[in-house]
Amino acid sequence: MTSRILLWDADPGTTATGRYRLPELPRDVVLTTQTPSSRQLRHATLARELATRADADPARLARHLRAAGPMAPAAAPARSDRSALGRG
Repeated sequence: MTSRILLWDADPGTTATGRYRLPELPRDVVLTTQTPSSRQLRHATLARELATRADADPARLARHLRAAGPMAPAAAPARSDRSALGRG
């Protein structure tokens, strides 16, 4: 089912990394049917998950934190701090 809805955009020069994106019509349907708070909650969830990954793109994490608004998770420890805590 996912392969029929989401499109894969590979990063330049590789097919191993990239991101999934919604085509325009399904994207518009999703965005117009979600309330602002449900979108913020979704961004907060994604930010929380990205913060646990050592290979997370800081710019991507920042976009999700900004979009999460007041629902953004509390600041995560720096990557070096997470390593000391046994998390990274």
